[in-house]
Amino acid sequence: MLVGFLTSEEVAVRLDVTLGSVSRWCRQGLLPGAVQLGNRGPWLIPEKALEGFKRPSPGPKRRR
Repeated sequence: MLVGFLTSEEVAVRLDVTLGSVSRWCRQGLLPGAVQLGNRGPWLIPEKALEGFKRPSPGPKRRR
């Protein structure tokens, strides 16, 4: 693993959120410097991206 980077799984554990949330934040650019390995591979997130990171507020609930 690259020094100074965390996997999306490690970030999910640190922030106590789901892996899906971390992946979504990476796709949305909310974790600066995050890169995806391959087309569907794991995300690598710089540790510095977590400094001062604030979770986005949840959106409206979807109706089913």
